[in-house]
Amino acid sequence: MAKVVKKGLNRDLIGKWAFIIGILLVFIVGLINMPYTAIILVVLGLVIGLLNVSKKEVSRLLIAGIGLVIVGTAGLELLPAVGTYVTGILKNLLALIGPAVLVASVKEIYEVTRT
Repeated sequence: MAKVVKKGLNRDLIGKWAFIIGILLVFIVGLINMPYTAIILVVLGLVIGLLNVSKKEVSRLLIAGIGLVIVGTAGLELLPAVGTYVTGILKNLLALIGPAVLVASVKEIYEVTRT
């Protein structure tokens, strides 16, 4: 049987590319400071939260987000030689994943209160 190809934008593909680009930016910007990256990471995070997170993945994303906040505030900048880079990467990762967690949380709250 022939596979039907849909025309237009594929939501899954957009969400996956937003995640890949976001992760690459997290590490690049963690090493090299670039302007406006926080805004770009937040927008990508919103796209990830809207397009990439399925209903069954919400709990895992929320738990991972909590863990990321804990690690991000652990004072890793005190590590000799690499601490500032690790802290920069974690802060950028929070800027990317935080909006995705927010969107997933709001969607989950809506689902819980709707019934």
